[in-house]
Amino acid sequence: MNSHFYCPLIKSFSICFTALLLNSSVPAQTNTRDSSQFPSIFNIFLDDVKVGLSDAGSYYSIPFRLSKTDWIYTVGLIGLNTLLITFDDDIKQLVDKDTKRSLAGDYLEVPIRYGQIECADILSIGTYATGLFLKNDDVRITGRLLFESLSFAGTVIIVSRAIAGRSRPFVTNNPWEFKGFQWRFRSQAFPSGHTTVAFSISTILAERIDNIWARIGFYGLASLDAFAQVYNNQHWLSDVVVCAALGIGTSFYILSLDENRKNKKSLNIFKLTIIPTLNSIKVIYHLE
Repeated sequence: MNSHFYCPLIKSFSICFTALLLNSSVPAQTNTRDSSQFPSIFNIFLDDVKVGLSDAGSYYSIPFRLSKTDWIYTVGLIGLNTLLITFDDDIKQLVDKDTKRSLAGDYLEVPIRYGQIECADILSIGTYATGLFLKNDDVRITGRLLFESLSFAGTVIIVSRAIAGRSRPFVTNNPWEFKGFQWRFRSQAFPSGHTTVAFSISTILAERIDNIWARIGFYGLASLDAFAQVYNNQHWLSDVVVCAALGIGTSFYILSLDENRKNKKSLNIFKLTIIPTLNSIKVIYHLE
């Protein structure tokens, strides 16, 4: 199949497939009231913007709210990943695939496409738009959660790559080559954007659909993407392990915020007020 049509096909299929799965898991909603009694699409969208910004404030303030125990776990994870780096070159030699290409035209092309941010963005926005215009809360919230997870984890990826400047495996056999503040593709191995995207999407979809087959399918697809990054010499093993944890952790945190919101409990330390005015929008942030 022509590669130019391959990714859009996956995008379209993913959006429809996700919406159908989510719709099948919720009872059909009957419209017994006049449509004028329902919130307008703009008001629903504005509420979601407020929720997203509030979640962002909560997510990015996590380092300032970690307990001593949390910091011990964090340092421990950093230590484990440092230990894992010592095995990176051994894993590379074990795989022993000499390539500089992300897409090699083999069976791994599907999971690699799955981890592309372009596909992920269209999936999240398409799912959200479907739920918004059909007024299906489950589909709309799933789309919003997807977008939040991708955006929040993506910011961490961009900052980390700029700071680390780690050389990719096809450039060097030295896994300790961190040059710092490099902007070239060949020097942005850590962390793996593909793996973060794949696990962010898979965690949200698997947990929202909430059945064993969804978990096997989505987590399996994300794991294949992680394997493909190492197999195609794009990333070291330690890159993808860190990013799998980042994608899963970010998504579960966002899911927990949504669950607590439903239960009228607040994990956020931020309250947001958005007031439309004649010529602008006033945004007020309350810090508690």
